[in-house]
Amino acid sequence: MTLATAVLPGGWRDRLVAFERPDAEPSHARCLEAHDLVVAKLVTNREKDREFATALIGAQLVDVRTLLDRVALLDRPEAVRARVRRAVESCARAAGLG
Repeated sequence: MTLATAVLPGGWRDRLVAFERPDAEPSHARCLEAHDLVVAKLVTNREKDREFATALIGAQLVDVRTLLDRVALLDRPEAVRARVRRAVESCARAAGLG
């Protein structure tokens, strides 16, 4: 599979989550794991994606420590990883954590 648009943390393929739909058998859909999705969205640096990340953090659907661990897996320059780490921390503060 070629992936040309999203920037995802290393190992994301190993963390894909099966999405089974009994009404669509045979269903072989796979979805990004939530932490990988949030990190990919924060790489884009759009306001709507920061709001999405903040909502997931606030609802405790993703864990800040895991997000930061995934940021470290990005195959991007340190400046990009640092910006995404700051975004995670900012979203956590906005969600009332930290």
